[in-house]
Amino acid sequence: MEDSDVKVEVKIGDIKKTIEIDVSEQACQPYGFLSGDRIVLPNEEGEATVIGVGLPIFGTGDVLWFLRDRNGKYGYWTTAPFESQNLRDHNFYLTT
Repeated sequence: MEDSDVKVEVKIGDIKKTIEIDVSEQACQPYGFLSGDRIVLPNEEGEATVIGVGLPIFGTGDVLWFLRDRNGKYGYWTTAPFESQNLRDHNFYLTT
């Protein structure tokens, strides 16, 4: 684990897993947001705080992790099926 990494324990259903998340600017920048940014999630899911980049619970490839305001749970967004990795191209945006 590097200085730019944090560990968070996430739970989906009955599965708990500790995830290492890179909070560095270099890791987060391709997603269009930085660790600590306050964002609005797509599909009226509310607001969240960006944590950083790490592996998903299931599958492979990096994803952007965030902490949802509405329920205090961690979530992530993968851009794997899309051409653009920048989440601003997928209806995420900074809060005002």
